[in-house]
Amino acid sequence: MTTGYKVSGSARGTIDPERVRPELHIDKEGRIIGASCTCVMFRKSQLTKGPCEHILALRLAHMKRLEDSKNV
Repeated sequence: MTTGYKVSGSARGTIDPERVRPELHIDKEGRIIGASCTCVMFRKSQLTKGPCEHILALRLAHMKRLEDSKNV
């Protein structure tokens, strides 16, 4: 039985000019069950201070893509 799927992305960080790689693990109901990112903020605090901007942007982009695919 599958527990969902993973979504990943790539972006330039605002604090760290290196590429960052956010990743979300989403269950079959669409809820986030795990997240990670290679940015400085995530490495420092994980999710204890909330998700970093890269994880949030990935979630928003993924939600938009799902909506767009429903409207086709």
